[in-house]
Amino acid sequence: REAGRICRSARRIVTPSSLLPPPHLRTTVSHRDVPALRIPSPQCVGPSSLLLGRASYASEGLSSAPPSSLHHPFSPPCSSSYSSPDASTFLQYKAGAALQLPSLPPATPPNSSRIARIACKRTMVNFLRSAPTFMTGPTTQENAEFIRTTDNSSTLIAYCLKNIKGFSYQNVISAMHRLAVLTRASRKHLKPRRTQLKVVGHTGLKDSARAAIESETFWLEKALEALLRRGILQVRRMNGFAVVRFLWSLATLRHLPEQNDLLLLLDHAQSTIPELNPVSLGLLYWSCAVLEVPLEGELRYKLDDGTMKNLPLLTPQCISMILWSYSKQRKALDTELYQELCKQAIRLMEQFKQEEFNMLLLALKQLRYPLSREMKGAITEHIKLLLPSMHQGTFVSVLDNLVRSKESWGEELPAILSEYVYKNESVINVDSLVNILWNFSQWQVKPDDQLIEVISLKLARKPLWSTPRCDTYFVRLLAAFSNLNIHPPPVLQRTLSQLSPVMIPRFDGWKVSAYLLAHFKLQLKIDEQDIVLIMAQVRNITKGMEANEIGSVLTAMSKLELRPPEDVHDKMMKRLAEGINYLDVKYLHDILRSHAMLGLTVTEKILECLTLRAQNLASTFSSFELSFLLWSLQVLMLQPPAYVIEGFINRSKEIAPRLDEEQVEMIREVLETWGRPGEIEAILSARTSMLPERENELESEEEETAYDHQDYDASR
Repeated sequence: REAGRICRSARRIVTPSSLLPPPHLRTTVSHRDVPALRIPSPQCVGPSSLLLGRASYASEGLSSAPPSSLHHPFSPPCSSSYSSPDASTFLQYKAGAALQLPSLPPATPPNSSRIARIACKRTMVNFLRSAPTFMTGPTTQENAEFIRTTDNSSTLIAYCLKNIKGFSYQNVISAMHRLAVLTRASRKHLKPRRTQLKVVGHTGLKDSARAAIESETFWLEKALEALLRRGILQVRRMNGFAVVRFLWSLATLRHLPEQNDLLLLLDHAQSTIPELNPVSLGLLYWSCAVLEVPLEGELRYKLDDGTMKNLPLLTPQCISMILWSYSKQRKALDTELYQELCKQAIRLMEQFKQEEFNMLLLALKQLRYPLSREMKGAITEHIKLLLPSMHQGTFVSVLDNLVRSKESWGEELPAILSEYVYKNESVINVDSLVNILWNFSQWQVKPDDQLIEVISLKLARKPLWSTPRCDTYFVRLLAAFSNLNIHPPPVLQRTLSQLSPVMIPRFDGWKVSAYLLAHFKLQLKIDEQDIVLIMAQVRNITKGMEANEIGSVLTAMSKLELRPPEDVHDKMMKRLAEGINYLDVKYLHDILRSHAMLGLTVTEKILECLTLRAQNLASTFSSFELSFLLWSLQVLMLQPPAYVIEGFINRSKEIAPRLDEEQVEMIREVLETWGRPGEIEAILSARTSMLPERENELESEEEETAYDHQDYDASR
């Protein structure tokens, strides 16, 4: 009844005389008075006429806000009478004055009456009628002027959907670019995806109301699809810069076209590569990487060839985009191209802005190419130049990229970064402080004691631990202190102890293992209450744990000699058997060693799964992993099948030069227990007859494996 009363009152609304044009303009306007005047369609006098009336109302020096009754959401879209708007309104529009369109309709409450929901659905339908519309449609120049001057995404979406049929390819590209600029911040975290505009059939009033009230994202996707369809029809008319700008807009909006449309755009872009300037080349590289277009074949050849021809003209933005695109797709660059890009980056290092410099470091970290001494020196000097004005988020990202690059940066750079943190700790938020301390611990750089004291005092405050990711920062902080091998100051240690009962119920398997390992390294005592909570949490999360996660938890428990209850152990082993094919070699020997140290029972089914996985991974065992794996099997009094033992013996012969005396004795005892004592002589002979070149190769291989394990744990 209330909704019906509102609708009836809305029908009786009379337009105030102050909003109507002057009497002498209510008839047909002469072309001599208003050049190229276009009269709006009488079918859309409702919201559009009110908008034009507001503009005229403001031009008379009065308030631009009309009476509140005109803003009612249930106002009728059309009027029975029609009058021509003020000529000054059209002149203002042709001059580029941005008309304010109504925002997207709000959602109705779930408990609204059926009449209110139907009326709100009508309002949603009327949303598109609010855009400026002309009988013959606006010209290309008028479209361009409106797109250029609008600062509201909802206004631009409504305008595009209303007038898309009259858009030229320049209008399409401008609208896509403008939408990308206006909505970039809210969509940069999304993955590229195709639009899904399917409407599900209504099964009730709630579904009907949900389908009627669409969000701005829906209208944005619909506008993007309409612009894409319009642009595809005119793609052959686009030059190289236009098609690159079109692809950049799609990538920025994370809007993935259909495969045929994407191939058509890429084919045309590929044919225009010779005419592209360096900036367009960089944008094309970046767009392909974001839209997940493989950089291979003729496309890669033409892009690399165009880059080599324009090397002297490459800007810092182009260099960072090209390197980042290859790193994003895990593609190896041509050696000559990589070296030339690095030389150009060194020459232009002082011109790199913070965002471009951070992208460069990220690309170099992921590409894993060794950096020259000149590149390291240029990076160090540019960090000194950027530090005074560097934002804290950029600083944390730069520090993370430096740490994970696996390069040796000397003592000067860590000292400079530590000094920056000490001077700016008052303005750095607590989340960033935890990440900074974590990165220093991964870098094996111990900050100054005074800096640690200042950071600890700030982290001991309660507001940090009320954030959504507080459990992550809690574990990361403990792990940072354990990696640095320093105890947290008493004030911070008390806070962490008080927060443990609150944080443990939020842990996953990786956080449980990190929490236990940090207490083991720092020799901190865990309260009985916390141990009970840990076992209860492991019992609850076992169903969703990975195989490697289970191995990490068992390893941490074995170091602290925490024996899990039988029901918890049975659940973990059942989950391990389900994901045994994804178990890494590092955690394979950790699981067996944990069972040996804790005295846990290994069932025949689990033994069969582990031995089968060990056979598949036998060729990747290091000397440490192989010796402790065999030792664990001996302690558990388990003997694998003969073909698995043969694989262990062959791997022992391959890595014989890397076996120390203790590991040789462990293998000897195991082989004697299994009735293969004669094999140890063959292993010892292989140990002495191995060529030095092979020994050096094995040494570097083991160092790389050990570092990969450390990096894997750190990333977890």
